[in-house]
Amino acid sequence: MNLCAVSGALLLACGGPSPAALQATISAQDDLLDAHEAAIARLEATVQSQRRRLIELGVETPEPVATRVPGRQTTHTVGSGDTLSGIAQRYGTSVEAIVAANGLANPNDLTVGQVLQIPAGP
Repeated sequence: MNLCAVSGALLLACGGPSPAALQATISAQDDLLDAHEAAIARLEATVQSQRRRLIELGVETPEPVATRVPGRQTTHTVGSGDTLSGIAQRYGTSVEAIVAANGLANPNDLTVGQVLQIPAGP
């Protein structure tokens, strides 16, 4: 394979896509990822809203399943018996990170149906 220097140490295969074409592809993939994340956020908000309404009506709801994309923030709706340490363990983060992300004055004061921002990583 023939390699061509493009900028300093960056090498591309000669005859391959131009740097502009590669950048356009990366940009399109970033836009698609953003669109998917926005759709997931809308879906999560709808589910959380419906779950809160069911809780208000006294209907028992199943505990939410922990879903998290590595490196991305997500949300968690507090269920009966949830603790910050349990939530942090479920999502692979720390209590301190959840407290900071949500500006919680008292980490022991959680409310069923409360939506917490879960930051990525510990």
